[in-house]
Amino acid sequence: MIRLIEEAPGWRYGEVAGHVLIRHAPFLTIETLRTVLSAWCANAQCRKASQMTTLVVHLFHKTAHLGPQRAPVFGEFLTNVRAIEGTDDYYSYPALEQALSAAGYNPSL
Repeated sequence: MIRLIEEAPGWRYGEVAGHVLIRHAPFLTIETLRTVLSAWCANAQCRKASQMTTLVVHLFHKTAHLGPQRAPVFGEFLTNVRAIEGTDDYYSYPALEQALSAAGYNPSL
C-alpha cells in the first residue's frame, strides 16, 4: 500500500492508491500513517491528483481509531504540503484544515 503511494506514476494511479489506503485505514498505526502521508506529500502524482484533497479528509475520519494522536500527523502533512504548494491553491488541502479544526486541532500550531 505504501509503495502504491510512493510509486504512483500518474494522477489517476495516485487516486486509486488513495482509495486503497482508505480501505486499509482501520489497520493503520500512527507510524504507518506518518510514513504513508509523507510518501503522499513527496509524490506530486498523489499530492496533485484532484480527488486526493477529499480523500485525505476521508482518511482522517477513517483513522479515528488512532485517537487524538492522529491529528498532529495530519497537521504535519498539511504543513509539508503547504511548504511545497503554498496556501492559496486547491492543492493546499483546505478541506483537511477544516476537518482538523472541526476536530479541535489547530493545524497552524
